[in-house]
Amino acid sequence: MCGIAGLVDDGTPEEDIRAQLCALIRPLIGRGPDGDGAFADSGIGLAHSRLAIVDLSERGRQPLANEDETVWVVCNGEIYNHRELRRDLEGRGHVFRSGSDCEVLVHLYEEHSDAPEQVPKQLRGMFAFALWDVRRRRLLLGRDRLGIKPLFYHEHDGLLVFGSTVDAVVGHRNVPAQLDWTSIYEYLLLLSVPGPSTVYQGVRHLPPGSLLVREGGHSRLLTYWRVEDCAQGRIGDEKEAVQKLEAALSDSATVHLEADVEVGAFLSGGLDSGLVTAFAQAGAGFPLQSFCATFPGEPVDEGPWAAETASRLGTRHSTLPVRSGFLDGLDEAVAAMDQPLALTSALSLFHLSRLARQHVKVVLTGDGGDELFAGYRRHRPYLPSAQVLRSLPIWSWRPLARTVDALIPSRLAAHAPLLSKARNAFGALLRDEALSYVPRLYVQEPDTALGMLPHDARPGVDRDRYRDRIRAILTRMPSSDSVTRMLLLDLQTSLSDEMLTKVDRMTMAHALEARVPLLDPAVIEVALSWRNRTGQNETDTKRPLRCLAESRLGTNIASRPKSGFNSPLQRWLTSEPITQQQIRTRQRAATILDPSAWDSLIQGGPAAAGAVPLFAGLVLETWAKQRRVSAG
Repeated sequence: MCGIAGLVDDGTPEEDIRAQLCALIRPLIGRGPDGDGAFADSGIGLAHSRLAIVDLSERGRQPLANEDETVWVVCNGEIYNHRELRRDLEGRGHVFRSGSDCEVLVHLYEEHSDAPEQVPKQLRGMFAFALWDVRRRRLLLGRDRLGIKPLFYHEHDGLLVFGSTVDAVVGHRNVPAQLDWTSIYEYLLLLSVPGPSTVYQGVRHLPPGSLLVREGGHSRLLTYWRVEDCAQGRIGDEKEAVQKLEAALSDSATVHLEADVEVGAFLSGGLDSGLVTAFAQAGAGFPLQSFCATFPGEPVDEGPWAAETASRLGTRHSTLPVRSGFLDGLDEAVAAMDQPLALTSALSLFHLSRLARQHVKVVLTGDGGDELFAGYRRHRPYLPSAQVLRSLPIWSWRPLARTVDALIPSRLAAHAPLLSKARNAFGALLRDEALSYVPRLYVQEPDTALGMLPHDARPGVDRDRYRDRIRAILTRMPSSDSVTRMLLLDLQTSLSDEMLTKVDRMTMAHALEARVPLLDPAVIEVALSWRNRTGQNETDTKRPLRCLAESRLGTNIASRPKSGFNSPLQRWLTSEPITQQQIRTRQRAATILDPSAWDSLIQGGPAAAGAVPLFAGLVLETWAKQRRVSAG
């Protein structure tokens, strides 16, 4: 785990390339405090900041090269099957110089230089890499299947700049830091910036499962893996699903323990992190360290449940109580975000990562379980129990659906949960999948979000861009049941845009590597092949996981409804005098949002406008102030 950066700029002298690399790698030192390295030649440069996890010696320092130094690589992440790949490559005559897992990349490329997309296809892990072929003057940029590791790039007028963060890319002298107002608008709706766009014009996020090949002054984007391919199987029997999931998760958790440093686990009181920790504990053979953030006295506090799980599994458990002064750590957390991210759980994770880093360098997390097994509330209208009306003749339900949709305006539904549920349920029957699903992700009305932008920025906003992206993804999906399609959609959008972004930035802010065993390809295949989903209530979802938890975590944990790793934001923003003073102070320093709209939002308070939009505005303004970005 670390940070990578580099550039291709044909004709630029090596000395100038080295100078540019210094500027690119500077924002990434926090991701890799154990050392740095660079490769530079005329027109090409690769840089690396190191967090030493596998092969802690100097031999594992990157960039890494093949035997005759005609292929160079820098990589962020972990290749879990590097030992098997190494044995095969050594059998073919390749000579390794280090024990680094990333060294397999240069030798795999030598074997598949005529079909470079075969390189990432053979990797089991989380990764973002840049590989340079000296002879062909070819650059490869690759990203793992689901986007666990980030990789951004800018390409214009012969220049290609890339890096592990947006900040690194726009730190280059020839990359303009011009805001993309459509991305800002989408952030206000979704709480994160959806890829492949970024908050800056001209800076792109390399899509998950993709390989960018730059050669001869031109680039092409290849897709080497599609998550839809994992949904071809069908498992209808629950017993079979549980057995296959147990085997896949047991293997994945054990493989994810691969490291030359100690590995711990984030352990909430929920199903997903509990199972990951249980399987990892079984594979480790010694007590793992586990970590949990608690909110003493709050309804969202999962501390007691986590303690129960830790006691049952025998982990060495540490807790981090989070009480008052909610915004005290906001500046530090936002500094670690290269793009604004308004998930309240990010703050909790930021502080928890600091605690964990005092003990370990690597942690396992339970992220991905809800996206794989339909654990979110937004999935409920698409579960079989909600599809009864669709099985009836269209004339029996469409008039009623139209009436409900017309009589309950969206503004009224936003303040009445029962009306909102009714409108969403019937609206889903009337609209296409994109139109019915996307609004369920919004935290405020589109008109309200647009009104928060400066007046001169509003006309240039593409209000349909995100919906069109979703529709394009749905269009290329194979025909399947509705819930499987929604899960496939989540795995290609909100998972990487939101959840995995949060985990990467908040852990790497403390040079802590986070690993996600539930997102191993074998686990994904079992999850997406399981079609007998019920979801009648909150304790009846994610059946295969709950069945595994019954024996490994106990009935109490197995039967718990989803809670989520969130904080009591509404109450804290409303009742804490210190927090309210911080809000007013930040209001006076606003530089991005429309002053009158921002003032109205703050004066109305969380009770009137909603705590989440208010928090999104605070994060955005803090981000802009730190980076000296303004609407002008």
